[in-house]
Amino acid sequence: MKTWKWVVLALGIAGALGAATAAVAAGQGHRGQRFQKMISARIDHVLDEIDATPQQRQTINQAKDQLFANFQANAQARAQNRAHLVEVLTADKLDLQALNDEVDARANFAKQAIIPAIQTVHDALTPAQRQKVAELVKQHHGRMQGGFGGPDAP
Repeated sequence: MKTWKWVVLALGIAGALGAATAAVAAGQGHRGQRFQKMISARIDHVLDEIDATPQQRQTINQAKDQLFANFQANAQARAQNRAHLVEVLTADKLDLQALNDEVDARANFAKQAIIPAIQTVHDALTPAQRQKVAELVKQHHGRMQGGFGGPDAP
């Protein structure tokens, strides 16, 4: 498989997992639960499209559930840090180290939570299934080309 196809596959999976981020970041209670259900439904749809086995579904859903839990914990940590960031941004002198620390923490979260989930999904699928996911991603993103009246818009 060409490198760009792996990139498309990784971006597609990351997109689905990123949507999970939005689910948790969107809020708690009914709204957060609604987003989690929406993401779960999208993942289930993709699993149906690629004819995932029950074992693959279990593995991928466990990774999804762990990711939701990780995002929940991370959201709580970010909420606690929010007041400090407001102080940093409103101070007379900007503390660049504090901003760099925040960016590093978010990057580390991605490395520790998102990348392992992508690895789990990748390893659970066959090469043919990964190819099908890549095709689904291309179809989905192909519909979005030229959005907002861009050059590829009809």
